[in-house]
Amino acid sequence: MVQNTSPPQRIVIVDDSPFSVSVLENILADLGHNVVGSADSLEKTIEVVKEHTPDLVTMDMTIPGTDGLECTEAIKKRLPKTKVIIISSLKDEAMMKKAKAAGAEGYVQKPVDSEELGQVIDRLVNEDQLLMKLNELGKLAFQEALMNNMNRIFGEKATFHEPEGALSQSQGISVVIGIIGAFGGRFVMDLSYASAEEVVKKMLRRETVEKDEVLNSAGELANVIAGNACSMINQINKLYGLRLAPPTIYHGESLKLSTANLAGTTLVAETTIGVIRLNIGFAKGEQVWM
Repeated sequence: MVQNTSPPQRIVIVDDSPFSVSVLENILADLGHNVVGSADSLEKTIEVVKEHTPDLVTMDMTIPGTDGLECTEAIKKRLPKTKVIIISSLKDEAMMKKAKAAGAEGYVQKPVDSEELGQVIDRLVNEDQLLMKLNELGKLAFQEALMNNMNRIFGEKATFHEPEGALSQSQGISVVIGIIGAFGGRFVMDLSYASAEEVVKKMLRRETVEKDEVLNSAGELANVIAGNACSMINQINKLYGLRLAPPTIYHGESLKLSTANLAGTTLVAETTIGVIRLNIGFAKGEQVWM
């Protein structure tokens, strides 16, 4: 039996299939939640939600005379704090965007996997705590990932400290990587051209390196650090489900670091090849919530 990590939720099931309702009732009961009602139409949905004021609603997309999007909008209009999870056999990007625009916070495909549904519920219920913990884990995981890679490449350890005041001037190369998962995030690694050049020389075992090689090496190093760190975080709690977007590399002699990029935790790593600055942050708003 899959166990939930959130307190019992009062749940309404919206589905016109008695079979699907029964299956969901059993799954939710096994997860420790309470099904307080069900509905099979827009009118019944409004009536049941008004009567029971549930914490959460599971919503089928196919409802006679309406659809899950209209029902979701009706629920959100009356009970904005009630969470809605779409339960549908159809799952594609276009439909998920429409569901999110209607106010749904989760999306699970039929046949429903109890572990997946439990994880979605846990994330919605424990969202604030999960985000706070993620930012704590992010600082430690990215620091460890950089240390491990510096040790692997150069056989040395980096020393870390947090900077005094805001950082606004890049050292020359800044790599920005978007992080997607249960919460949106981004990672910025900033270093000098000379530092990145030393990485290339060490990895390629030659002194002469091209500018493109230096920039690509900075992007690859940042990508490896981010991938290692996110793997550590996912191993601690798979609810986060972190994945990386491709890195974007900025470079120039007068490159500025924007305030938006620096919202989060900034770490300064002192190494024999120079200073490497890391910035890590996660926030609500751009969750991948299926």
